[in-house]
Amino acid sequence: MSAVLLEAATQSVISIEAARAHLRIDDDRLDTVIQAWIAGITRHAEHQCGRAFLRQRWHCRLQGFTDSLTQPRDMPIILPISPVMSITAITYLDTEQQWQTLAPASYQLDTGVDPNQVHLAAGQRWPPTARVDQAVRIDLLAGYGEQPDDVPPGIRLYLLAKLVEQFDPMASADIGNVQSSFIDRLLDPYCLPAYR
Repeated sequence: MSAVLLEAATQSVISIEAARAHLRIDDDRLDTVIQAWIAGITRHAEHQCGRAFLRQRWHCRLQGFTDSLTQPRDMPIILPISPVMSITAITYLDTEQQWQTLAPASYQLDTGVDPNQVHLAAGQRWPPTARVDQAVRIDLLAGYGEQPDDVPPGIRLYLLAKLVEQFDPMASADIGNVQSSFIDRLLDPYCLPAYR
């Protein structure tokens, strides 16, 4: 399955004010650089964990509803990004080469497992698809929420600590020590199994 980010979060997990406070910077001369570092560290952490931190719009493509001809046709679809807030559409190329939209009542989003999954509703089966690459498309919204406070504190602490590592020469000199190792482990509870 491939996943493409269509719409990034509209705000940062870490505000410029919080960043300045942690960096002990009193003015706005470095704001552009700080914001670039926050964005880069956040993208790296999201990739490292297989998660979206703040609300984002994603487009996922897969071969078909099942991975092979021998796999049962009622297997769940394992989504490549978590946490999923909602699925906006599931479309597929049918055996007649026509795009169809799967009725939302025929499937259920399961956010109680990591990674999140799409299950068939009771009594439903995945429809047959054309035998072409990317015959199934899933559009979804992912993230812990819309506000920075929706993101777990451990993730926010990691982002701030990594930001300090980039700016503070003393912190950079300590990379590889116990404290640095502690910081790197802050993301462990949030990383999907395939990303650990």
